[in-house]
Amino acid sequence: MDVEAQLRAGLSSRAADIDSAPSGLVDEVLAGHRRSVRRRRAALVAGAVAVLVAVTVPVGLTVTRPVGGVAAPTTVGAGPATTPAVEAGSRAFDLPTRGGLAGDPAYLQALLERPWSSLAEYAGPPVETRSVVYAADGVDGVTALVVGWQDGGWRGIWWEGPSGAAVPDLVAAGDATPVDPSWASMYTGSQLLLIGRPGDAIEVSARQDIAADGSIVAAPFVDVAEADGTGVVEGAGLGTARIRVVRNGAVVVDQTVVGGQEAQEGTAEQLDLSAALAAAAGDPEQSLVRMMAQEVLNRLGLAPSAVVVGVRWGGPIGNANLAATSAVVTVRLPSGATVVVGAVGSEQQAGDTFVTVAPCAQAILPAGTDVDRLLVAMRCDLTALADGRSLGNQLVVVPPVGTAEVQLTGAGGEVIDSRELTGPVYVEPAPDGVVGAVALAADDEVLARMPLLGVAPLQVD
Repeated sequence: MDVEAQLRAGLSSRAADIDSAPSGLVDEVLAGHRRSVRRRRAALVAGAVAVLVAVTVPVGLTVTRPVGGVAAPTTVGAGPATTPAVEAGSRAFDLPTRGGLAGDPAYLQALLERPWSSLAEYAGPPVETRSVVYAADGVDGVTALVVGWQDGGWRGIWWEGPSGAAVPDLVAAGDATPVDPSWASMYTGSQLLLIGRPGDAIEVSARQDIAADGSIVAAPFVDVAEADGTGVVEGAGLGTARIRVVRNGAVVVDQTVVGGQEAQEGTAEQLDLSAALAAAAGDPEQSLVRMMAQEVLNRLGLAPSAVVVGVRWGGPIGNANLAATSAVVTVRLPSGATVVVGAVGSEQQAGDTFVTVAPCAQAILPAGTDVDRLLVAMRCDLTALADGRSLGNQLVVVPPVGTAEVQLTGAGGEVIDSRELTGPVYVEPAPDGVVGAVALAADDEVLARMPLLGVAPLQVD
């Protein structure tokens, strides 16, 4: 439910009481929306067009579903020992609470009874179906996962707060979502918390790196599961953790968890881009460049101090349907390999913040590549944020310095179009059949040729 719908629902529910102003409603809804936004920011996946909702860094929070789908709920006559008794035939999770607060029945009872929202229609599943899957007061404060059965499936909500926080002082880490209570994960700050079932093997490859030759190298898998089916991974680099869960001899989870600023020392806001922007062709938008660099940091779990960011070009590429801007950014990694990224951003809501950012191209180049002599050719699709409909596309070709003519080539190498280059970049709607580009000097010498770049992943999925 979006912000407008929540406000309408809240105001309607209180309209009958004309003596009671809906104090705090706007703040509450906006706070919930911001939590939801923070969760969605982790969703820009390499290889797919995605939406990024703001310039700031995503908070690492992932609640996942196993490979085999949501586990079938168990019908029981009474809940786990740490939850209240429930009526026969009602649904409750079939495991006791895990975590350091599992032995505090009063705290668990308060977690069960706490509404998930002050709006009655979003107050959460019936209390008698709820269970506290996990509750602990650890190095990052209080973390708790409560689930309940609603509308034919399990829904869950994470609560968090400072160490020693009482239940009323906890805040939701995000919106309630469909969840399999037999498998969930969450960044609590400095740790990645993993919750499975007793007997699970929870295997974690803590990070992935890109080697000098451009290959993706993952750390060995280590089983971190405790006897109660939980596990914790500590330390930096969690932005690229890969997880496998083996249950009864079968792999039920195999995924990469995207972290965020909690897995790094700083964010792209700390990058000094003054030299890179001054050297760039065109007129790149600094905020877009930072967002593109941040996505690479997130994907590889790197601190800004570990990379060198360059900007080849930036400028407008919009059409009559949409005002949009683009940039081509290079990020040199600790190994010497370089990630080249192209993206398009547009202002489809309000203000001067890019509310949609979609990848156009992404490639890994081995160490030693002269990125200044590289020809980057990419197709940028323009999409409406409201309904996802196409608003056209633009072919963007950024050639090396000294290029006088750009040729567009087809699958057989034939020249589809040829244009004299009058500026630092070629921008036109992509003609049918184009698969590559060639940069020619004034004397027809071939300076560079390159196929259209796709969006290559930076992690092994």
